[in-house]
Amino acid sequence: MGAAALPAVPSADRTSHPYHTYDMIREIPATFRETFRRLTAPAAETGAFLRDRPFLVFTGCGTASYAARLAGHFASSPSDRVRSAEVDAFELSNYGPRLDRSSAVIGISHSGITKTTVDALRDARARGARTVGITHFPGRPIAEASDTVLVAGNGPDLSRCHTKCYVAGALASALVALEWRVAAGGEPRATVDMLREKLAAVPALMDRVLRTAEGPCEDLASDLLARRSVGILGAGPNLPTALEAALKLRESSFLPVQGMELEDFLHGSWQPLDGESLVFVIATKGRAHARALDLMRAARVVGARVVAVAEEGDREVADRVDTVLEVPAVDELLSPFLNIIPLYLFAYYSSVERGHNPDCLRYLDPTYWEARRFIFPPGTH
Repeated sequence: MGAAALPAVPSADRTSHPYHTYDMIREIPATFRETFRRLTAPAAETGAFLRDRPFLVFTGCGTASYAARLAGHFASSPSDRVRSAEVDAFELSNYGPRLDRSSAVIGISHSGITKTTVDALRDARARGARTVGITHFPGRPIAEASDTVLVAGNGPDLSRCHTKCYVAGALASALVALEWRVAAGGEPRATVDMLREKLAAVPALMDRVLRTAEGPCEDLASDLLARRSVGILGAGPNLPTALEAALKLRESSFLPVQGMELEDFLHGSWQPLDGESLVFVIATKGRAHARALDLMRAARVVGARVVAVAEEGDREVADRVDTVLEVPAVDELLSPFLNIIPLYLFAYYSSVERGHNPDCLRYLDPTYWEARRFIFPPGTH
């Protein structure tokens, strides 16, 4: 066969709404609370462990790589004593950046067995870097490649279309990043403590978004059937939000959805927009807000339907789009934890509307299950 044989095609233990994916989305606030509660102290210990490592790299694959990108924004420091980067695990192993005894790497893997990420951590440690594993399962291969491991979340994600583990992995890594800024960068403790206090208030806001966004997202999902193309656009800390939301639509609805950086999209990629396009713009107030308004205007001119994820009461946005999915106002750095929820709900209901089971990706089709063995032999993902 040319590769190790896979187990039998998986079966679905839920065949209609509510699927496991729905339950996992609903658990996001609890996942955040539990991760914050359990990992605040271990994150402080880990930050101290990395105090002599002025270069911090975040890595992962797929959803975990987007969690790593988000966490990287929490490592951004005004201090010239430290620097950070976010690099996909395959790129990190094969193309750099160069790692040595001044470096540390945080690798995220929900399963703890993602071979590409585990290999990247092993390679980094062999070069002298300190390594930190973020996972949802203790005792997995990621632990063997890591100097220390943090187990995030309130239990595993029960769907192959991972949602709550994105939030937990990003938060766990962000908590370490904040502590590293103090330990390695000499940033004032008060600055980081203030951010951590704001993070503690996020779960209550997540509960609010779940209450208000579900109905509009379910209604909006039916419109997707009439659309030829879908784009999800964000910038800064919400670029990972856009990338992750687009991945969820591809995984659950099997659509060729684009997730892109907002400004990058405006440099040519907006040309295919027309009356059959659906465009999501993450329009949190911050440095990208004005440019997001420009994009909304342009998309409306060419006939695209425009949906914004924006702060409650943002009239500038509401006047320029067809639909607003509102979230409470928070610091731009924290907004991805709220903005992802309506996008997850939209992806979920889009999958249900099209008659798919989001829990299983496309693996109920034997052809796709067979194809998977060439990408992920058993035990590697």
